[in-house]
Amino acid sequence: MTAKLHIQNQAKLPFSQQAELVFDGMRHRFFRTLLTWTVVTLAVAFVCYVLAEQKLVDAADRHAAARLDHFTAIQRMASWLDQPTDARTLQRRTSQIHPDSDVELSFLFGLLDLPPEQGRTFHKQATAWTQGEAWFEALSQANRRVIFGTTKWSEAVARFADPASLQQIRDAAHEAVVRLPGDAIALASSRRQYVDELAGHVARLDARRQAASTTLQGKSLLDWLAQDGRTPAQASSFFESLGIKLADTQPLINQARLYQQMLAWSRLQSQQAAAARQAPSARQAAAAASKQTTPATQPAATTQPTENISADAKAIYLQQTAADAMRLRILQAYPGRDQGNRTPWLVGTAFLVCLAGVSNAMLVSVLERFREIATMKCLGAMDGFIGTIFLAEASIIGLVGGLAGGVIGILAAIARVGWTLGSDGLETLSLPGMGFILLMGIACGWLLAVLSSIYPAIAAAKMPPMAAMRVD
Repeated sequence: MTAKLHIQNQAKLPFSQQAELVFDGMRHRFFRTLLTWTVVTLAVAFVCYVLAEQKLVDAADRHAAARLDHFTAIQRMASWLDQPTDARTLQRRTSQIHPDSDVELSFLFGLLDLPPEQGRTFHKQATAWTQGEAWFEALSQANRRVIFGTTKWSEAVARFADPASLQQIRDAAHEAVVRLPGDAIALASSRRQYVDELAGHVARLDARRQAASTTLQGKSLLDWLAQDGRTPAQASSFFESLGIKLADTQPLINQARLYQQMLAWSRLQSQQAAAARQAPSARQAAAAASKQTTPATQPAATTQPTENISADAKAIYLQQTAADAMRLRILQAYPGRDQGNRTPWLVGTAFLVCLAGVSNAMLVSVLERFREIATMKCLGAMDGFIGTIFLAEASIIGLVGGLAGGVIGILAAIARVGWTLGSDGLETLSLPGMGFILLMGIACGWLLAVLSSIYPAIAAAKMPPMAAMRVD
C-alpha cells in the first residue's frame, strides 16, 4: 500500500508574487491570451450592441410617440360627442385612457353617469378585455385552434368561464409555450354582466351625443370650444348639461384653440408645398402665354393669414412632423421589432459560443503548461494554488475583455442608430443607461471567462506531477 503525503502548512506566496506569476504566464503565452481575450471581447461586444441598440431605438420610439400624443386626450374626449360609438369602439377607447388622466376619466364617467369607483372598475375591465383580445389576435391560426379549438375571440372567451375547459386551455398553452392573459381569465366569470353594462353605456353615449348636437349645431366639439368668445362659463354649463363635472374648462378651451391653430398651420404648409411643386409648370405656362398677343390672366395667389397662429402651434406642428418622420424611419430600419423579442436567443447564442471558445483556449493553455504545472507541484504547490492561478488569469482576461467589448458594442450601437435614424434618434441617449449596459458587459465577460475556466482549472489542479513531467 502506498502511503499518501499530507502537507499541513504550505508556505504561501505574497499577493504581489502570485500576481507576477499570473502575468508572466499570460505574457509568455501572449498569442493564446490574445485569442482568448478576443473571443470574450467579441461575445460581450455583440451582447452589448444588441442591448444598447434596442434601448436606443425603444427610447426614440417612445419619445416620438409622446410628441404625437400632444392632442390625443382632447381628440379622444371630442370623439365621444362627435362620432357614433359601438361596444367595441367604446371598450378600445376606454382602454387607451391612462389611469392617471383624471380629466379624461372624469369626462367619460360623466357621460356614462358612473360614480368614480364604478367608473374605474369599468376602465380596468375594458383595459383587460382589450389587451386579451389583442393577445388573441396576435396568435397564429394554428395556435388558436390548438389552444382554444376555435379561431374566434368570442368563442374563446366563453371557454374561459368553464373550469374544465379552462384547464384544457392551460394545458394546451403550456405545451405550446404560450402565456395566457391572466387579467382576462380572472374576469371571465363576470363577462356576461360586463357585456350588458357595455351595451347600456353605448345607449347612454348615443343619447348624450344627440343632446349635445343641439348646442354644437353641426360643429365638432373642438370647433365649438375654439370659437372666438367662448368662455369657461359657457363650456362648464354645456358640460354640466351632459353630466360632466370639470373643475376648470379653460385648459380645454386653450387646447382646442391650439389644436385648431396647428391644423390651420398644417394646411398652410401643405398649400405652400403644393404651390412649390406646381411652380415649374406655372412658369412654363406663363412663358407660353407671354408669346401670345393677348396677355393671359394669372390667377391670384391664395394666402392664409398667419397672424392668429401662435408660435406654440407652429412648434408643435414641427415636433409632430419630426416625430412622424422618426417613427417611419424606425419602421423602415427595424421592420421586425414587433414580431417577438429575439434578444434572449441572440444573447444566449453569443454566451454559448463564448463558453466554447474560452474553454477550448484554456484547455489548450493547460496542455501547453504541463511541465510548468508539474514543476510547481513538485516544489510544493497545492491543487488549490494551481486552480487559483488559472481562475485569476481567466478573471483578468474576462474583465479586460468585458470592458473592451462593452465599449465597442455600445459605440457600435450608437453609430448604427445615429446613421439610421439621424441625430434625432440620439436625443434620448441616456448615459446612465449606457453605463449600466457597460457594467453588465464587464460582469458578463468576467462570468463567462470564469465559468469557461472552471473545468480547465480543475484538470490542471488534479494533474499528477510525474505524469505531467513525462509529456513532451
